Amino acid sequence: MKKNYFLYKILKGTTFYQTNSDLKIQQKEKNQLNFIMDINIKNNVCRICNTGNNVKEYVLKEMMFGLLDEFEYFKCSNCGCLQIKQFPENIEKYYPFDYLSYPEPAVPVLKKFLGKKRENSFLSGKGIIGRLLLYFFGFNDPDLLWFSEAHLKKGDYILEVGCGQGKLLKKLYDSGFNNLLGVDPFISEDIICKKNLKIIKKEFLQIENMEFDWIMFHHSFEHLKDPAATFIKLNKLIKKNGNILIRIPVIDSYAWDYYGTDWVQLDPPRHYFLHTVKSIEYLSNKFNFKIKNIIYDSTSFQFLGSEQYKKQIPLMNPKSFFKNPNNSIFTEEDVSYYTEKAKELNTNKKGDTACFFLQRIN
Repeated sequence: MKKNYFLYKILKGTTFYQTNSDLKIQQKEKNQLNFIMDINIKNNVCRICNTGNNVKEYVLKEMMFGLLDEFEYFKCSNCGCLQIKQFPENIEKYYPFDYLSYPEPAVPVLKKFLGKKRENSFLSGKGIIGRLLLYFFGFNDPDLLWFSEAHLKKGDYILEVGCGQGKLLKKLYDSGFNNLLGVDPFISEDIICKKNLKIIKKEFLQIENMEFDWIMFHHSFEHLKDPAATFIKLNKLIKKNGNILIRIPVIDSYAWDYYGTDWVQLDPPRHYFLHTVKSIEYLSNKFNFKIKNIIYDSTSFQFLGSEQYKKQIPLMNPKSFFKNPNNSIFTEEDVSYYTEKAKELNTNKKGDTACFFLQRIN
């Protein structure tokens, strides 16, 4: 009955229904928040720790699509968080229909089949073929490195924030997880994929009257305007002893130190905040969460993308490694070297992306 009620609330949309009164209150709160933010922007006050002394300012260019639009950022001298100075009013411009649309590499049919078997066994723990492949060859997909540390249960109520078309949620569903919800404001419409799996065109802060065992941000937290409001909402939506997973680029990394404003993960203006371990610790402590674990999952992307940016090659350029590897500036030896370098940085906690596992303190 409990599972059916969860599905009923999702499919009927009652969870997300808002009256005119609710909307007026939300708009009033939004106006107040914008007023406070405007004051902070003028004084370069950190939105994370409220420090305003000795900030360092940067002008960053949009390089993913090669638009070269400039945006002002500043870096907090206390928590180290790099953050955009003013939020663009036309942010939708920077999320076109082909955002993060990269061509799938050509993979032989048999290899693709075996890879899918291995992935399914990694997520579900089932399947003879996949388990044999895991035993002999292991599994090192950096996008799923977090899964081994999360210890998700099949019956957990899981929310993914900024899920796009739901690629990860579909994988979890196919592996036996059956209480899944995704939210993303930039999809064109709601997507009902399968029973107990729905993706909703909503802002995270608009979700009401639900509770989850897990709330996950897979490279979406840095896109949210208000980390403090996000943590307040997390407290309302997470169950007792529930868990939060935040996967983000981190600026206290080798890549930022080496590449500076050419670091590919800066991604202005889409990335409003580039956090440090200290800034995530500050938010966690302030809003009644504890960090249980941090694992680094950076890849060769930090080098390949940043090296391209140094040479003024956008990610979506035809000469980009991510659009046409055979026409890029990199050799196979370069890619292998950068892959091994990323593993070394992760071991030394200097990779440019990290997974933060948080638990609510009751």
